[in-house]
Amino acid sequence: MSPKDLVLTDRDGYTALSLAAINGTKEMVKTMVEKNKELVLVCDVHELPVITAAWHENMDMVHYLYWQTPQELLGPDKGKDGATLLTKSIISDLFDIALDLLKRYPTLATSEDYDGRNAITVLARKPSAFHSGRFKTRETKSELLALQVLKIISTQVSKMDDKQLKDAGVYEAVLEATKFGIVEFVYEVMKCNRHM
Repeated sequence: MSPKDLVLTDRDGYTALSLAAINGTKEMVKTMVEKNKELVLVCDVHELPVITAAWHENMDMVHYLYWQTPQELLGPDKGKDGATLLTKSIISDLFDIALDLLKRYPTLATSEDYDGRNAITVLARKPSAFHSGRFKTRETKSELLALQVLKIISTQVSKMDDKQLKDAGVYEAVLEATKFGIVEFVYEVMKCNRHM
C-alpha cells in the first residue's frame, strides 16, 4: 500500500488506521503511521483515530496514538475530541493520559465530551480510582495519578461562580462522590471552592 492508499476510507468512513485502532495490534498501527505520519490527523466519521481507539477501549492503542497525535488537536477550542479522550481515559484508568491532557488544557476539566459528560462528573463516579474507595492498604500509582488529576480539576472548578458550578454539574459530582464514599474527591473539591 502506498501512503495515499492508507488515507482511503471504507463505506462507513473509517480509514485503515482507525479500523486497526479498533481491532488491530500496536505493531500494525505503528507500521501504518511510519508509512504515513499524517494518518493520525485524518478524522473519520467525526473523530481522530485516538478517539476511535478510546471509544472501543483499545487502551494499548490509545497510549500509542495519543503520543503520535499533535496535542493542539485535542484542545477545547478544537471540538470535543480532547474532552472525550479525557473522560474515556478516566473511565479506563489511563490517568497518565488524563493528567497530561489536563496539564496542557486545564479547561478540559469541565468541557463536555460527545456524550455530554465532563471529567469531574466521571471522576466522581469512580471510587476505585482513590484510596478511600478500595480495601487495599497501599496506594497504587494509578491512585496517585488520579489524585493529581483531581487536583487540576479542583483548581479549574475553583475559578467558577455558582451558576458555572451548577452548569458543569459540580454540585451533582460532589453528591455522587459522597454516595460512593470518595473522601479525597469531596475534600479536594470543597477545599478549593468558596461556593461549597
